[in-house]
Amino acid sequence: TRYKGEVPSSKEVSGQKIFYNIIDIDKLYSISAQSRLPIELDFSEYNIEPQCMSIPTGSDLYKGYLTYLPGSFLASLYEQYGFKILEQNVRAFLQFKGGINKGIKDTIIKRPNMFFAFNNGISATADNIIMNNSGSTIIKIENLQIVNGGQTTATLFHVSKEAKENLNKVLVPVKISVIIDADKSYDIVKDISKYANTQNKINEADLSANHPVFVEIEKLSRYMLTPITVDSSHQHYWFFDRISRQYENLYAQSTKNKSKKKAFELKYPKQCKFTKYELAK
Repeated sequence: TRYKGEVPSSKEVSGQKIFYNIIDIDKLYSISAQSRLPIELDFSEYNIEPQCMSIPTGSDLYKGYLTYLPGSFLASLYEQYGFKILEQNVRAFLQFKGGINKGIKDTIIKRPNMFFAFNNGISATADNIIMNNSGSTIIKIENLQIVNGGQTTATLFHVSKEAKENLNKVLVPVKISVIIDADKSYDIVKDISKYANTQNKINEADLSANHPVFVEIEKLSRYMLTPITVDSSHQHYWFFDRISRQYENLYAQSTKNKSKKKAFELKYPKQCKFTKYELAK
């Protein structure tokens, strides 16, 4: 049956954030059609009304929209969905080792009101956008995926621990492409990653991260056990690092809890991780 009620609000239990999701017949269909749970945002649940402008693209491949989102909202989105919101991104969080991410962090902490002017913003894709009657405000976004701007989104989340109040002053420009032709989705997303990214250098191999073959190998790697050898009777799982630094980011998320960290290390030892480069060899 279709669920038409309200989704319960998130709450904290023993210091851990708990989020609710309703799985009805429509949601099950989406999961089976897309092999994953799509991210659907109803902005009425977040008490924000992002103003939006529809862009006449002149293309029958996609529709274009320009909007902005509060930094606090994007940080909470990353907290709730983690890497799932960045699946179409070609890289995971690069930490604060590079100058770009350090610059984003410094802007949030020292000059949050200037974030909109200093930051290039986010490029995202979606299956559909529902506007209000006047066409000026977004009500819902179906299957949102951040293609470029993963570094900005992750930085907002990580900085929120030390400068939570500043995030309310941060406004992030957002460009959303609603792809009409699903058959050309992969190529369009790849080109968005290639041409829209001007902040952190992208390696050529990273642009193929979302190729269907790599996506399938990633799925296989998560449930295929390593063989028993003469030297070891313990079996682990492989970890195909389809998206650059994906392993490091998932490991970093688990280190906040000792039991989760140990479980991750036992399930996916570092020696069982392999990259696209090693796969090619």
